[in-house]
Amino acid sequence: MKKTLLLPFVLLGLSVSAQAQDSTSYNIRATYQGPGKGLAASYLNVPNKPKSTLRLDTSFTIECWIYINAKDSTKEYNLVESYGTNSGIELFVDNGIIKSNFYNTGSTTTYRQASWGTSNKIKFDQWNHVAVGFNSRTGQYHGRYLNGDPLTGKVGLGSHLPLDFQNDFKIGADGVTGFAEADFRIDEIRIWKYLRTATEIKDNYNKCLNGNESNLFAYYTFEGVTDLNDIADKSGNGNKGELKTVSDLKRLVRGAYGCASASALESHTVNVCPNPAFNLLTIENKNKVAKSITVLNLMGKKVMEIQGHQNTIDVSELAEGMYFLHVNHANSIGTSRFIKE
Repeated sequence: MKKTLLLPFVLLGLSVSAQAQDSTSYNIRATYQGPGKGLAASYLNVPNKPKSTLRLDTSFTIECWIYINAKDSTKEYNLVESYGTNSGIELFVDNGIIKSNFYNTGSTTTYRQASWGTSNKIKFDQWNHVAVGFNSRTGQYHGRYLNGDPLTGKVGLGSHLPLDFQNDFKIGADGVTGFAEADFRIDEIRIWKYLRTATEIKDNYNKCLNGNESNLFAYYTFEGVTDLNDIADKSGNGNKGELKTVSDLKRLVRGAYGCASASALESHTVNVCPNPAFNLLTIENKNKVAKSITVLNLMGKKVMEIQGHQNTIDVSELAEGMYFLHVNHANSIGTSRFIKE
């Protein structure tokens, strides 16, 4: 999630007080078993070394932004999972419902499952913020939130094991096998070594972080990535991640909007022509006049910004390649992508 402050327009998926723009997230790729071939999932792996701050032995909170397509709404999405010798945790979305398991690694069984939001599922085709608090020692859940609001649901009973995080964290895939059922986008992954309060979640889930916040033990934004084996931990704690199985920077796509924002907003797709374009690119905007237009490259870097009411832009000076287009209106944002040839 890239922080560009004081931008005078409305951003995708969230109704903003016009303070920030995001640019990059990671597009998790599903495991594919097709005719004659198998294709492994692509996900973020965070090695959990012996002296890592991710050896979470007390209470902690996990936050992230996710984007799931409606066409895959019934599938299961592994958000953050990690296991040790005896136990582990699973945070996932199943049929639009946020769920979590405490897991007995030795017997490969779930010993405490939680399901929240059966009447308040995530919204598809837009960004959602998820936050859940855990207690490693007691096997209890403490606070679960969707877009800053607390969720109610049921938590299964049963004996528990203290969590012993010794294996890697897998973000976007199964904690053991690395399997992923469907593509989805993930952004702004934050792991805190304490239980965030309801007020802290509500007031800060959509605000920018500096990375030096107290008890922030891991923080991944996918900004400025040039090496897929070096996904920076912006908390400064050295929990570097690595993107597994797919060495393709094109998996880094437009990210979550919401730094310093508040609630859901209209967004829509716009058509552009010609595509590919060589000189002029026309935006087919259905009677909407753009207030400003922003062009980002595949790395999420802004390469062009045009203010004023126009629906045609000159792209002749851009290098060849694919670009993302954000067309900003008074109360919505149109998005598209195009190829410059």
